[in-house]
Amino acid sequence: GTPLATPAPATANTTPSLPPPFMVPTPDDFPSWKSEAARGKWLDCPNGHAYRAGDWQVQVRPDGTIGEIRFHDLLLVRQVLIHGRYVAQGDKHDARIFQCSSGPGQPLLLRQEEGRTLLRKSGSLGNQRFPEAATYVEDLLLLPGKLCCDIEIRLSVPLATHSGLFVSLAEVPLDTLAGRGFRLVDAQNIRQLAVVPRTYARDTEIGRANLRQFCAVIAGGWLALAADDACAITLGDERSWGGQDLRFDFGA
Repeated sequence: GTPLATPAPATANTTPSLPPPFMVPTPDDFPSWKSEAARGKWLDCPNGHAYRAGDWQVQVRPDGTIGEIRFHDLLLVRQVLIHGRYVAQGDKHDARIFQCSSGPGQPLLLRQEEGRTLLRKSGSLGNQRFPEAATYVEDLLLLPGKLCCDIEIRLSVPLATHSGLFVSLAEVPLDTLAGRGFRLVDAQNIRQLAVVPRTYARDTEIGRANLRQFCAVIAGGWLALAADDACAITLGDERSWGGQDLRFDFGA
C-alpha cells in the first residue's frame, strides 16, 4: 500500500478548500524512488528516525512502524503499521498479526540524499501461533510535506482468509477531522463530498471500501491520502467499536 499525507498551507485571509484533483498527491509523484532506494550506502538506524522539515514531522520507530505525523503541532496521523488477520484453523487462538509485536527483524536502515530521506525495514510478521508467518520489506520515502510507503509481503506458511490478509493500517485522530469536509475518490473515479460527523451515528456512517483517494480540510490546509492502482483504501470510523480515530486500511 502507499499512504501519502500532505499538508498544504492555505492562502492568507482565505478559507481552506479542497484542492483540485491534479493537486492531490499520488505515487506518480515519485516515479523512480523505489529503484533508487536499492542503490547507495545505507546506515543502521537502531533508535528509529525523527524526520523534520519545517513544521512537518514524522516519527519512525525502530520496528519500522510510524509513530506520529504532525504539521504545525497538529497530530495528523497517530500511527501507521502492518496488520494482518487470518481465519484460525484447528485450535482457537488470536489470529491477528501486528508489525509492532512481531520479531525485531533487521535493523532499520537510513539513506539521505538530495533533500530526500529513505528508510528501509525488513523482517518477519507473525504471532504466537505462527511466529514467522510472512516476511516483509518496507520502504519509506520522506520529503517535506510528503510520505510515500511501499511494502512487499511474502507468506511463509499457508493461511486462510476471507479477504486481503495484510494491510497497512493508518489511524487519523477524529479530533483533527471531526466537523471538517472531505472528498473521496473510488476506483471508478467517482467522487463524493461529505463532512466527518462530530458524533457517531449509524445513519451518518462514513465507512467506505475500494477507495483511491481521501482528502480532508484541516487547519492551515488539507490532509490527503492516496493509493496506487494495485492498492485500495478501506475507510472505517473506529467510534463504531469504541475507538477514537478514523482508520484507513491500504491493501491489495
